Amino acid sequence: WYWSCHRSAACKTGCQCRNGLPYSRVSEGETCAADIRKTYPSAKIEVRELDLGDLSSVRKFAKEFLVDHDTIHALLNNAGVMACPPGKTVDGFETQIGINHLGHFLLTELLLDAIKKGAPSRIVNVSSCFHDEAMGKEGKMDFDDLFFEKRKYDKWE
Repeated sequence: WYWSCHRSAACKTGCQCRNGLPYSRVSEGETCAADIRKTYPSAKIEVRELDLGDLSSVRKFAKEFLVDHDTIHALLNNAGVMACPPGKTVDGFETQIGINHLGHFLLTELLLDAIKKGAPSRIVNVSSCFHDEAMGKEGKMDFDDLFFEKRKYDKWE
């Protein structure tokens, strides 16, 4: 998503899931944009497709976005999946780490010059570990086996 209100440009990632797997919901983004315009009629809102589980999609999004926008004042990395069945992204990463971390990392890196140009600007990464506590877990990442290649897959980790 991209929106501009009162001379402030922001980029927000959004992700929709069905049965624990990400899928495109551009039409729902358009509906949300229309709702925002009801409250802020002068808001300039664009909805664009971005699949954080496909690094070529991230690169395509950033390239096309930067053609139209050379300045970003805020990047809100908000998309994420949780408790997915075992799976891999298009690039072969475990689904949750690929979408929730690596896709956002690449997007941020690709947009960084525009974010710096928008200074004072902000990058906000949203995450939650409430599900860890709810499942009696400690919320730690196993950096020696991020992709569950050496241990049994646990959708709550």
